[in-house]
Parts: sequence; structure tokens; C-alpha cells
Amino acid sequence: MSETPRNLLIVDDDRALRRSLELELAGRGFAPRSAATLAEGEALWRIAEPDLVILDLKLPDGEGLELLARMGEAGSRARVVMITGHHDMEKALAAMRLGAFDYVHKPLDVDELDRVLDRALAEIRAAETARTPELEAALAESGAPRLHGKSRALLELHKAIGQASRGRANVLIRGESGTGKELVARIIHWNLAPGAPFVAVNCSALVPTLLESELFGHEKGAFTGALARRRGRLELAGAGVLFLDEIGDLPLDLQAKLLRVLQERRFERVGGAQALDFAAVVIAATHRDLEALVASGAFREDLYYRLKVVEIGVPPLRERKEDIPLLVAAFLARYK
Repeated sequence: MSETPRNLLIVDDDRALRRSLELELAGRGFAPRSAATLAEGEALWRIAEPDLVILDLKLPDGEGLELLARMGEAGSRARVVMITGHHDMEKALAAMRLGAFDYVHKPLDVDELDRVLDRALAEIRAAETARTPELEAALAESGAPRLHGKSRALLELHKAIGQASRGRANVLIRGESGTGKELVARIIHWNLAPGAPFVAVNCSALVPTLLESELFGHEKGAFTGALARRRGRLELAGAGVLFLDEIGDLPLDLQAKLLRVLQERRFERVGGAQALDFAAVVIAATHRDLEALVASGAFREDLYYRLKVVEIGVPPLRERKEDIPLLVAAFLARYK
């Protein structure tokens, strides 16, 4: 790395693992420090203000989730990578809800950890450069997307959006057609990375063969009519947000391929062999009963749980009628 070394904190009670990670990451240009307990880790975090934290879920004096929660309460901008066992999926998902950047399983795969840290660094750099004066002026002129109203239901929705905006966990938005699910997704995107792409795909609008090419892109000659290489939506989303509308209509074969992308954070174009990194946050939306689809075998259970790390329900207008006057006023002001 040619840039100034990034401060990195390792919190794990396995001495051999700590030493191994320190040597590996120092060789990659990081400035690592380590702690063996929750208390030591918190003290070092407050002193060193690291850019990245590798945090074990289970520590001698508590759980890594406790430190993660305190970091969130303090407004820490550090990207946290949790270390979990394969049987700790529920706590791994809880960590994502608390704002963890990602998680890796023990025994650690160094290549997997490298890929996760590379994505975290890319996000840090993007955050440091995204808020240019030009972008700030454009955002001020266009204004953030907004939900209008003051009902209790809308206040709860704002809380859920705030939770989803704390980290880069996948989000599942549920609600009837016309309730504003895409607007909610755009608000989360604006909170997370307004300078990064927001790429939307309607999973019910295309036949499966076209949908695969739309998502993954294709190489020249991949199929009849593929006259040139085309970048897909996964690639175009970059480090921004990929919005998958009507996810309940995604065919089963594409569900399996999407699951692989979410697990490995890599994909190939149709007809291609080169693995490309996937760095976007996935926000999926549906008006369908996904639990019923899972029970009937029409939707993969493992994909369902991958997508609903954070879940948001968007109430219909009939459940927040007190918001109607404010909505009318907002529409009149916008279109007068």
C-alpha cells in the first residue's frame, strides 16, 4: 500500500491467531494492534480510533456484540469484521444489524479475510472522497428523498430506516404495492452512500434468460445476439446499492446464483470465467408472503435469511390516514 497505513485492531483471545493476523496484516501495509479481552479491546479502540476492527464474537469477559453496540452508540466510523463459528449464524446476523461490515467464519480463510478487508478499505476510501463540495451542492439542490407524515406508523418506519442505514447489511423491505418500498430503499441509499450508484432491477419484469444477463452481464458470444460484452447490474452497482424489486418473483435457478454472490461476494458474467468482486449493499423488496413461498419450496430458505438481515415493513396509507394532509401539501408544493 502506498497510502498511510490504516490502523487496525484485532480483538481475539486466541494468541496464536492474533500473532498470525498481526504479521499477515502488517505485511499488507496495515498498522495492527491486538487485544485478548473485551475490556482490553474497548480500551484500545478508544485510544487508537482504528479504521478497521477484526472482532471475535466470543471473548473471555463477554461477547463481541457488546463492543460493537458501544461503538455504534459512540458513532464510530470503523468498519468491523466479526469472527464467528459456523453454528453462530443468528449472532452473525445480529452483528450485521448492529452495523458490522461483514463476518468471516473460523477457521479463518486468509484469502476470504483479504477480500473482506479490501472491500472495507474501498468503502472507507469512497466515504472519504464521496462528499465533495460539488456533491454537497448537488444534494442540497436536489434534496434527500423524504417520507411525508407524522403518524406513529411513519415514526416507526423512520426508526427502521435509521437502523438499516447504520451499516451495510442486506435489507428486506415488505409492503403492499404502491406503499413506497423503492422510496424507502432510496432513502437508505442516500444515508449510506449518496455519491455511489443506486441500481434497480424489477425481478418480475423480464423473462428468466434475460433477467440473468441483466443481473450478471455477459461476454461477447455468450449466446445468440450477444454481439459485445455488457456489464450487468451487479457490476454497475459498484459500492452503492443494488435494489431488487419483487424479489419473490425471482426464479429458483437465479435464486441459487444470487445466494452464491451474497455468500462469496464475487460473480462471473454470463459466458465468462473472470471472477468480479461484488461490493454493493443489497436491498430487496416484495409484496408477497416470502415465508409461504419458502414453505412451498418456491423460494430458497437460505436466500431468505441472507436477505432479511434487516427487515422493514412499509405500512399502507389506510393505516396512517393522519398523514394524508401532509402528503397532499407536499404534492401541491412539488407540482405547483
